[in-house]
Amino acid sequence: MHRVSLQLRPLPFAVPELLSRWALACVALLFSACSANPPAPPAPIATVTDGPCFVNERALPPTRTCRVLSSSDWEALGLKAVDPQSRSVLSALTERIAAVEGSRNFYPSFINATETELPVLIQDDDGWALEALLESSADKTSCSHVRGMNEWLKESGDGDQAPDEKDKKYGHRCGNISIIHSLVRLGVLSPDEAFRGEHLNPDIVTILDRFHGNEPGMTPNQQRRGYGHYSTPQRALNCLTTLPGKVSKRGAVLRVARALRTTMASTKPRYDCSLAVHADKQEDGSPGYKHVEHVTGVRVSPDGEYLIDTLDGFHQGSGATDIPKTPARNVWGVGSRNGVDWVQLKNSTLESNRRSYSEIPPYWIEMRCCSLVENP
Repeated sequence: MHRVSLQLRPLPFAVPELLSRWALACVALLFSACSANPPAPPAPIATVTDGPCFVNERALPPTRTCRVLSSSDWEALGLKAVDPQSRSVLSALTERIAAVEGSRNFYPSFINATETELPVLIQDDDGWALEALLESSADKTSCSHVRGMNEWLKESGDGDQAPDEKDKKYGHRCGNISIIHSLVRLGVLSPDEAFRGEHLNPDIVTILDRFHGNEPGMTPNQQRRGYGHYSTPQRALNCLTTLPGKVSKRGAVLRVARALRTTMASTKPRYDCSLAVHADKQEDGSPGYKHVEHVTGVRVSPDGEYLIDTLDGFHQGSGATDIPKTPARNVWGVGSRNGVDWVQLKNSTLESNRRSYSEIPPYWIEMRCCSLVENP
């Protein structure tokens, strides 16, 4: 240990006819009584930018997360390793980024603390030490996944194979995680069926892998087909409700948050939902990273901010057999102030998530909801 000093288009939103009268009424009021302007929430954490990097100076320890879209971006960070073990990891990271250049985006996160232990020591000229690396597709529906330096250390010691060469779906399973937890919440799978000890059941993970196609994540249609695998004549799973919203279109992300809250509260039929997020919009309009997480609840804070509770999908283990059953829980905030809407990763039970990604601004969200209909 080192001590560091220093695609199918989303369907237009339409609430299925089977929603209860109560739910229909609330959704119908989305643009009227339910959409009355709430008290203005506080402004989100201001993003401090340092060139291609986002700095969270108030975190403990302070954190810097950088945007790496190419090998030249990676080289520009000027990273140096201080010992053979660290050099091996840095070499593996450099090779990985070069191998998928143009098809993947990366967000390395760094810490700068007086007493922080890391399994390897990779630093830049300013003393920031590499802590983890987020990877996401550059051009397709995607899951974003995060690997800490301990995972890269293990990987570099296992040989020269990259994760995708060992497991073609590695890092692409945020949709699998969402579906499995959703099926448990809807009562379609029991916990004994869905989990194996402290991990997801790898047999079910493998079944759901079939619905990815060639995508490094799941489109809404692929998620629908994953749920559909568990439909029976007596119990139908219908995934027809999607609603996207852009931060740039005033009121759009708030509309998604309201609809998500209403839909999750429906009991006839019962719904379960996931939240898709695009963040760090590039000059060409593409997202820096894309991600999907299972929604466990939606709250409204006293100041009118919508708080969307999700099950973390950033951390996906090292393969199908060890995806955590109980990962971190994240909180995404959706609000508006002075006519400016925003979305932000507000909190996480995994402190490194909040430190590293709260400063990267999402600009697009989408709710994807499936209903459970019991047939006589």
